[in-house]
Amino acid sequence: MLVYLGGGLSHHDSFDLKPDASSEIRGKYTEIPTNVPGLHVGELLPKMAKTMDKLTLVRSGAHNNDHHETATNWVLSGRFGSAFGDYPAMGAVVAERTGFRGVMPPYVAVPRNPSFTWELGKSAFLGGRCESFKAGDPNAENFKVRDLSLPADVKRENAERRKSLLGAVDNLAKRIEGNDQLATYGEFQQRAAEMVLSREAQNAFALDQETDKLRDA
Repeated sequence: MLVYLGGGLSHHDSFDLKPDASSEIRGKYTEIPTNVPGLHVGELLPKMAKTMDKLTLVRSGAHNNDHHETATNWVLSGRFGSAFGDYPAMGAVVAERTGFRGVMPPYVAVPRNPSFTWELGKSAFLGGRCESFKAGDPNAENFKVRDLSLPADVKRENAERRKSLLGAVDNLAKRIEGNDQLATYGEFQQRAAEMVLSREAQNAFALDQETDKLRDA
């Protein structure tokens, strides 16, 4: 699970209060000790202070980019790119490397991938299977994680039948893999649909609109 606090607590208010710095630099809160000797955090984190021995605090991460979207993708991916996410976020990399183990998705975003203007934290060239599972906003009224319950009009036995049918179709797909004629069926189907909906294609075959002379030719 990747929890990214976009616009969250400042490091001056949490893990790096800089108490010895001048007043215009240091944070406004005081430090408190943690259960790790010599390690202090801000006074707003008393419960975390008791569990710091189970965490790793990395203070060395930094960048000089003041553009929110680009900087966020840089932090999430470890690579400098555009704001649109040229490189996969760390959560997507974990999803690609570990895959699904059990029923829980390996990459979860709460409430969604961090977003200012664009959706960030995406899987980029790793593809859709490594995208994050958007859990939704827990602060929303009547919050409920999406896609984890059946629609009201679908019974469990019907869902199981659909799952079995999907499995049968997947097995068929594996058997026909390598058959060029069948492999391109989807492309042909798409083209056929475009022709049915295309006025240009309809006009091209509207022989009743042509003269008898042209029809005879």
